[in-house]
Amino acid sequence: MAINQPVATVVAVIGEAYARNANGELRVLKAGDALFEGEVVITRNGGRVELATSDGQLLEVQPNETIAITAELSDTTRPTPQESTVGDATIDRVIQAINDGGDIDDAIDAPAAGLNGGAGGEGNSFVRLLRITEGVDPLEFEFGTARTAPEFVFDGGTGEETVSVVETAGVSAVISISGESSVIEGESITYTVSVDKAPTSVLTVNVVTGHVTTDNGDLVPVTQAVTIAAGATSASFTVSTLDDAYADSGETFTASIASTSGGGYENLVVGTSSVTTTILDQTGSDDPPGAEDTA
Repeated sequence: MAINQPVATVVAVIGEAYARNANGELRVLKAGDALFEGEVVITRNGGRVELATSDGQLLEVQPNETIAITAELSDTTRPTPQESTVGDATIDRVIQAINDGGDIDDAIDAPAAGLNGGAGGEGNSFVRLLRITEGVDPLEFEFGTARTAPEFVFDGGTGEETVSVVETAGVSAVISISGESSVIEGESITYTVSVDKAPTSVLTVNVVTGHVTTDNGDLVPVTQAVTIAAGATSASFTVSTLDDAYADSGETFTASIASTSGGGYENLVVGTSSVTTTILDQTGSDDPPGAEDTA
């Protein structure tokens, strides 16, 4: 591997950690630094370094360690499983040596050069072991006897501790309607429908206005859908009264919540369900009073 080809990359550094090159020069390591073949990673007391190899594996250098960076950290130079396979001929020689009472070391080929050792004075280097795999067909395990699950016994509680249960059900909210208690004949009144917790989706409220003691000519009945947007907590609407030819002071009507839909609530409780408003005849209102109001 070329000397300028990175072998590993620093992922994280805790405490003090350095890289020393072949000339003995030190550089402080930080996340993102590249490490090259022939360099040595040095950690101080409390220092840790996490490295990522070119094939994505993570290696950790512990505190007070000196680790040589070798070419074997790269997947391009790592031995393959085929290269590490013990051949059939070697196995036969080992078996024959055992049968003959000989030394099995003489039956095994001398190993090829392994991983590079550390530089002079370096006591550690990364070592990888290839996993030995064998196929098993069929893929199953068979156990001769059944095993009984261990019995767990609770001991040490006083029996007086309180366990807090977190409510995970949907949100419950209260819906109400509000408005002025009186209105001048011929003017409009504004009502507001509100909830104490904002809906997660559009909440539709059907509102009905109806006569109580009013004449049919004094009020324009309204049955309308009022919508509260997701994330909002209120919406308003208006109801008009008429200025007719009769004295109306003291007559009343109501605006009430008839039904609701949407909003994403688990439970929607109606608080104040209706508002009663009184119609007043009063000289000097914003609208010109009728002739009967001044009679």
